[in-house]
Amino acid sequence: MPNIVPAAAEGMPEINRRRLLGGMVAASTASAVAGSSVAIAATYEKPLAELIAAHKQALEASELAWAVLDDIDEANDIPVPKVQYGRMLLGKNDDGSDRFEPLYAYDDETIDQIRNKSLNTRLSLWGRDESSRQTILGQHDKRTSQLKRELREKQEERAAAELACGYTAALTAARAASDVADDRLDAILSYPIRDLETLRTVVAHMLEGLDSGQQGFCNDMFIGSARSLAVQS
Repeated sequence: MPNIVPAAAEGMPEINRRRLLGGMVAASTASAVAGSSVAIAATYEKPLAELIAAHKQALEASELAWAVLDDIDEANDIPVPKVQYGRMLLGKNDDGSDRFEPLYAYDDETIDQIRNKSLNTRLSLWGRDESSRQTILGQHDKRTSQLKRELREKQEERAAAELACGYTAALTAARAASDVADDRLDAILSYPIRDLETLRTVVAHMLEGLDSGQQGFCNDMFIGSARSLAVQS
């Protein structure tokens, strides 16, 4: 079945750009703010190297947790909630009969969009008087409610299947592991940057994560500037 594990939609934020840029500014004006920076640094119980090590450990735990979730998903035939709202004519079969493809909706929004489009077409063709319009509207509401009710039932079946096979617990654990990794990345990005060496260390960690496609790292325009600063002597 298709992989429906939330990916990075849900539960994996990007790097806080403002904090990094703020660090760059701090590095360029270190002589003016050295005293206050030292005072701020004293509030951090762990050195930067330990924060980075803790973040790498959290990333490994997060990746493992999501891998476990993938394994559970692949090993179980968990039904995908969907309802058929129509079908599309594809052509003819060899015996001359019509060949159709079923059309499915996976959420209420899609159901509303499809049903409203159908409603507008029916009203324009057959809703010439008030009686006809009311009949069409009644049929529309009945069919729309039926589709949504069927979808709710499919979603409940999915939830029950996820609970039974351990998917629900694994998803909770994976999201919690991602939160820990995000918090540890946040601690690194909040670390007071007083010189280029510290900045290079932070950026090197970011680039390592970016190159390996790890959680929480993004490729954006500010990465180019950070890369340039990281290689300055």
